[in-house]
Amino acid sequence: MRRKVIAGNWKMNMLPNEAIDFIEKSKNNTNMMLVDSRTENWFYHETIPSAVNVPYIYMKQSQYPDEFEEYLEILGVKKVNGKYDFSNAKTILMFCNGAWCGQSPESMKALTAIGYPEEKLKWYRGGMQSWLSLGLTTVKP
Repeated sequence: MRRKVIAGNWKMNMLPNEAIDFIEKSKNNTNMMLVDSRTENWFYHETIPSAVNVPYIYMKQSQYPDEFEEYLEILGVKKVNGKYDFSNAKTILMFCNGAWCGQSPESMKALTAIGYPEEKLKWYRGGMQSWLSLGLTTVKP
């Protein structure tokens, strides 16, 4: 795994073979999740098998407070007495359109800003562009 600096924080940047390993492990581990952070139209056009869509746009808490809370629950985060409880937060591997795309980094910044454990955030920087260029399987949800 390579490390990449995003907004001053270290995030794990996975290579395609590491992303494939993560996906395989997540099939038997409900505490791991592959997250497509692209907008819904991109997700429904084509995505990586087993990916769950958590659109980056809904990580903007001030603009989409209801959706923000809904998607946090999907990631295993609960709100207890007005504070976020990350004790059941999933280890997530995020991807978007490609290395040039800022959707996953934006989501990761929003999550770390509320205290999501950095060690549970992974990034497949190559995203769909890399996945498709390698001829790997995609699905249309």
